[in-house]
Amino acid sequence: MRYALPRARISQSPVDLSAAAAVIQENGDPIMREAAEPLIDRGEDFCEAPSASEMLRASCDNENDLAGRLRSFWRSLAQVELANSTKASRPGMQFPAFDVAWQAIDAAAGQTVPERVRYDNASDDHVILVLAKAEAQIARSQAVNTPPEEAASLRAESLNDLFRAERLTPPSLNPNRFRQIADLYLTIFKSEPRDRQGAMIEEARQAAYLQQILAGLAQIKVGGPELPQSSISPR
Repeated sequence: MRYALPRARISQSPVDLSAAAAVIQENGDPIMREAAEPLIDRGEDFCEAPSASEMLRASCDNENDLAGRLRSFWRSLAQVELANSTKASRPGMQFPAFDVAWQAIDAAAGQTVPERVRYDNASDDHVILVLAKAEAQIARSQAVNTPPEEAASLRAESLNDLFRAERLTPPSLNPNRFRQIADLYLTIFKSEPRDRQGAMIEEARQAAYLQQILAGLAQIKVGGPELPQSSISPR
């Protein structure tokens, strides 16, 4: 799993994507699947969910880092699911593994991530998923068989997802990740027709904010005071 997933994400070839999916499946055990519905139902309290099977409850009692294993498995599966979605002739934009992975990350962290939190590993796990989802939506929007109206909707959803990622990534604490998010956001926004940009008031404000932060990012020192955050609320 250590090398199969990065290789698949870089190459995006059907062979590598299939290999990554196979490796993930082989490294999972029945408990990984058993926990999916309870994670969606109860989040970090998945062990107490009514949908939890006896097998899952037993694992909760006997395994110290079950939540950590669930996070690793479902995050990897979600990333492959997102990458694979761009290879289908008519890929869907529903990502069940993404939803389970999000809850698994919260469960492993022991708390639900709020709108604005101090940057930590759980935040970065969420950001990695959001970035992968945005990239899948962008790829779908650029596919030759995607109708223009659907492409515009996918770009808009990508911008909203990247906004969520930015709110979890203070530039003072992770400038490289912030730059990755900001660059992708600005690329999508600038690709919109000018007449459409004129109607995207909140997105234009967010783009201006990101450009302002990027301009001074070289002067930000890790661990220093945070810069003011955007006041725009996600749709």
